[in-house]
Amino acid sequence: MQKGFFTGFFIDMIAVGASFVLCVGIKPGTNSTYFSSYLDSFVLFLVIWIFSSFAFEKYNFRKAASWQSLITKILICNLFIFFLVTSIMYLFQSFNYSRFIVIGTVGVATLVELTIGSVYFTLLNTRVRYESSGELKLRNAGKLSFKQTSEITVPKKAIPKYDFQLRREYLKNEIGEEAF
Repeated sequence: MQKGFFTGFFIDMIAVGASFVLCVGIKPGTNSTYFSSYLDSFVLFLVIWIFSSFAFEKYNFRKAASWQSLITKILICNLFIFFLVTSIMYLFQSFNYSRFIVIGTVGVATLVELTIGSVYFTLLNTRVRYESSGELKLRNAGKLSFKQTSEITVPKKAIPKYDFQLRREYLKNEIGEEAF
């Protein structure tokens, strides 16, 4: 398994759980009854989420060739999960779950996945220009000893003279003689 696989999996589970808690918190009513009544349905939802994510290989960030393919993979997988869960809700009529909570949980989790996946993919594929090889080499290190000091000389540049007469003539033309 790849290095980022478990990290992606745990971040995804945290995102789905936090999305569920957020949607239950936003839904009007007493939240304690929602948590107890939707807990079994959330476990089923989480199992569907995990199996679908594994089937679509959503956690293989390094396998994605480009940023667009990563976004496409996440969106297709999450849309499949959404359609599967809503189909189960419609067909069996026994899936004790609110449409608002399903749409909100999938939507918020998708936004979190897209954000974290995009940042991870960008950081993974960032190239640094003029990067050193990791070794620190000093120029002329063999010629210098620690007792020897070398002076650094910076050539002084002459300060250009400013033509105040030219400035005075310009101001006379612009403002007139009253300025002086």
